Amino acid sequence: HIERLTGTHEATIELNGWQFALSVSPVLGKDGQRTGTVVEWRDVTDEVRVQRDLDAVIAAANQGDFSRRVDGSGAQPTLAGIAAKLNMLLQTIDGGLGETIRVAKALADGDLTQRHTGDLVRQFATLQEGGDATAATPVPYTPLTLPTTHPRD
Repeated sequence: HIERLTGTHEATIELNGWQFALSVSPVLGKDGQRTGTVVEWRDVTDEVRVQRDLDAVIAAANQGDFSRRVDGSGAQPTLAGIAAKLNMLLQTIDGGLGETIRVAKALADGDLTQRHTGDLVRQFATLQEGGDATAATPVPYTPLTLPTTHPRD
């Protein structure tokens, strides 16, 4: 049916684990009559792998898992750059949240000696300051006196 092709047809196909972008176009002569067909095959295996990896990492981040990273190796420069920048963003989020969680758990356990470590920025720095100030603020202690007898006695 390639003989009836009037415009460009594009598809992605898989062959033995390899992904190819396929583009098929008619070739027309000066008189507008079809003289043949041109087919372009482009190996997009790495790009497809990185796109799937991006999808999986973003889905994990949407579920609160910021520990995963995208492997952009072998991808075209634009896609590899996006992967690298996403990885930096995830590292910042994971590091900032990890520090905040560590200090919050220590506070919940009554350990007021823990402070944030590392160089946190913007909102994470605000969390750092608030958490450290909370840990440094003395909590007033009021002893609780319990009655030794029941009120009905």
